[in-house]
Amino acid sequence: MTYRHLEWDVCGKSIDGNKLYKLEIPRDMPVKQLWSLILYDADTWGFIYTREGKVGISSYEMDKLKKDPDGGVTLYFGPKPPEGLESNW
Repeated sequence: MTYRHLEWDVCGKSIDGNKLYKLEIPRDMPVKQLWSLILYDADTWGFIYTREGKVGISSYEMDKLKKDPDGGVTLYFGPKPPEGLESNW
């Protein structure tokens, strides 16, 4: 199992809960079973829940996600989903 903890953005700044971020998952993600993105508070390690009660998103939900033109998926996390991409938030 591979685990990656992301606490900084691509510019090396701490992730800010008031900003919108995106994570691009390639069409041919090299995983054997699944991928997932789980959000939690770095200080308390408590999950951060969306209004829908979700704490994350995974490849188990691929049939519900809007695909990119190349077949990959772009996931979004932040205070509000981009309009029309709520399924990927």
